[in-house]
Amino acid sequence: MNAEPWLGMKEAFGVSPQCWQPYFALFPNTLPNSEDCLYLNIYTPARDSSVGLLPVMVWIHGGGYFLGTGSTYNGTELARQGGVVVVTINYRLGVFGFLSTEDSAMPGNYGLLDQIHALKWVRDNIANFGGDPDTVTIFGESAGSSSVSLLVLSPLARGLFHRAIMESGVSLSPWGHVHPSQKLSPVYGARMVGALNGCSHVFGQSDSFVSCLRGISASTLLDAASNVTSFFDNNFYMWLIPRVEKYFGVLPDSPLQILSRGEFNKVDTIRGFNANENGEVKIRNNTVSVDSKDNFIELMKTLFRPYAFSGFDDLVKMIMETYIGNSSDPDLIVRMASEASSDLSFAGPTLIELKLVAAKSPGKNHYLYKCGYRDSFSTEPSWIKALHGDELKHVFGIDQMEFPSLGYDKITKTLEDTVMTQRMMTMWSNFAKTGDPTSSKSSLTWAPFTSAREWMMNIDTTSSVTEFSRLKIVDIYERVLKLFNGIGASSESIVG
Repeated sequence: MNAEPWLGMKEAFGVSPQCWQPYFALFPNTLPNSEDCLYLNIYTPARDSSVGLLPVMVWIHGGGYFLGTGSTYNGTELARQGGVVVVTINYRLGVFGFLSTEDSAMPGNYGLLDQIHALKWVRDNIANFGGDPDTVTIFGESAGSSSVSLLVLSPLARGLFHRAIMESGVSLSPWGHVHPSQKLSPVYGARMVGALNGCSHVFGQSDSFVSCLRGISASTLLDAASNVTSFFDNNFYMWLIPRVEKYFGVLPDSPLQILSRGEFNKVDTIRGFNANENGEVKIRNNTVSVDSKDNFIELMKTLFRPYAFSGFDDLVKMIMETYIGNSSDPDLIVRMASEASSDLSFAGPTLIELKLVAAKSPGKNHYLYKCGYRDSFSTEPSWIKALHGDELKHVFGIDQMEFPSLGYDKITKTLEDTVMTQRMMTMWSNFAKTGDPTSSKSSLTWAPFTSAREWMMNIDTTSSVTEFSRLKIVDIYERVLKLFNGIGASSESIVG
């Protein structure tokens, strides 16, 4: 449904409410929650009237599909330095964006449909703001990154964008979409929400059940979803995420099948992850360090708790042999726990997806990066480099990030920090303009990732381009994917 048009000039000096979401300390939550939240923000740099339309970069925010808002990310500096039009969007989240009865009454994926509708709006209107609708790059981080990945797979998004950047998240991530082996299915979660709100009498009648849910206030639905999630000891709302469904057709088959058949949108892409996505991981309510083999096993149980599959013990044995071996050194185990959890959530799925994409779309350029830059103002242990989301400060500019809860408004930047910001803005905007992130002023060429040569850009104080060599990550996550999807461990390789 399109918004009602208005007469005359519309003043747009403020930001919109955020889509309904629970309180979360990471986000300042200074904006009110509202169902009237589907707005976008546009940042156009000052330009000479003789300059033609500029490339467009559409940002999809992260937040686990249940948190966040586009206005957190100020696109002013990226637009100015990159010479692009930046658009940040909102989309429905959590119970409002992904609740599903797994049938035609409530298929789910409403948040993805919002993203697609925003891209249609950009196609139809962005020229009025100086943007070129024929040169659109979508980019995102975390759940926003996996959203970008899913849009690359979606037939409904075909032709709405021309390039894509994925920062720390892809369709094959454990939390990228509902995997078949997930314990809490979307329909069971929906029924639990209904049971908490007097709708259990119509469980077997999906249309009536959905009508009953629509009579419940937004705040009550939000609380019910939080209670269901807490009951199942799953703090990441993994039942309220994108799912395979043929009714809308946003995701008509599993990502693994779509990728294997090559039935995705053929566009130039960048995919990557940070060196220490999960930082120093802890267990038991985030209080106990993973500094022993027993604690490492407990961490693996926590990571795989949302899933039900056989072969868990063999999988953990494979992971422990790869990362820890025979060592009992607590310091090494702490570091390897961080590396293993980060690889399982980010690096592994990214590598497998990229291998499939590169094999099925050789006519396009695909790039891989690993960001290891440690900010000068980092307070993490010295062995930790780039955490989850750390690159955002440099993609948008440190001064543009609105996360006061992280202290970004009180930092003192060094020259190295400023140089890193300029470097990342240049690479990202160059890619949006040409499909090649390498700057004409750089002596370092970012070579594309191909089936023959798996090149990776190591983004750091001194950057380098090397071939990806940690092949065991791919072996382990391929085993995980097979377990997630009910594929026998002895079956042929997913990536060939």
